[in-house]
Amino acid sequence: ARMELAFIRKWLNDELGLSDATQEKLLATLFTFIVLWGLRFALLRVVRRTDPSLRRQYYWRRVSLNVTAVLATLVVGRIWFSSFEALATVVGLASAGLAITLKDPIVDLAGWIFIGWRKPFVLGDRIDIGDLSGDVVDIRAFQFSMMEVGNWIDGDARTGRVVHVPNGHVFREAIANTTGGWFKDVFHEIKVVVTFESDWMEAKHVLEAIGDKVGRPRRAAVEAEVVDHAPAFLVMREELEPQVIVTVADHGVCLTLRYLCEPRARRKTESQIWIEVLQAFGRRDSIDFAYPTTRFFNNSSEGKKPWPVPEPPATTVRLRDM
Repeated sequence: ARMELAFIRKWLNDELGLSDATQEKLLATLFTFIVLWGLRFALLRVVRRTDPSLRRQYYWRRVSLNVTAVLATLVVGRIWFSSFEALATVVGLASAGLAITLKDPIVDLAGWIFIGWRKPFVLGDRIDIGDLSGDVVDIRAFQFSMMEVGNWIDGDARTGRVVHVPNGHVFREAIANTTGGWFKDVFHEIKVVVTFESDWMEAKHVLEAIGDKVGRPRRAAVEAEVVDHAPAFLVMREELEPQVIVTVADHGVCLTLRYLCEPRARRKTESQIWIEVLQAFGRRDSIDFAYPTTRFFNNSSEGKKPWPVPEPPATTVRLRDM
């Protein structure tokens, strides 16, 4: 075995020009990668067996990959450079050049650090960033990925497309996190317009009852969240009871139902409310939906006095003196 090893080392030296020291460094580098990635594989296998949660498994995959990459960089750098001072010098010179030529990737890397530190969103959150909306499904060093929501699809349904966003956008775009804040629910509004001749007060009571039925299961939890987080945030007291705001539209009385719902259930609760509204209004002859119409007035048939017809102004004719 020693003779074979000596022959291989001599062949690498003669044919490839690799010195004994370089060969030892290559062998140590290969051994380092095998050990570190073997440990990562063993860790992930244990996690898969002990934790069935897909979210936790994803977390361990990402964390173990990042830790393994950092350790591999430090160990391999120590192998190839005689001291950490030399390694720091090389890294400093390389960073100066890369900072100019790779500005955007560096900003994206800084955005990744910001996302991990400040956590404006985490895996699974539904966010709006710029003109994009979606559920965060992956976070990497240079970009994060979202399962797109909305766009050509009505409501909050997914389109099926995965959108990849550079991490640097977190410094340039406003981020709205729908599900990741301490306030787990959102307010939603539905507008119902009834005719001026309808009993709009009865319609208002009907909408309040329906809103209370839909929003009651969420109200207690939201009230507890407001109390728990009031010392840490400037939280104004919000009216959590369902409300019906009455306004006047062009073609009737507009009743706006405002209620609490889970962010991903807006479309579902809206459908549920509209079904109950249609059924409730259908049982009442005193309530009619309003919609844009054209109305003609006939005072004589409606028993009203006709508008007086103005007389034409008198004209004065002056004859020329003969």
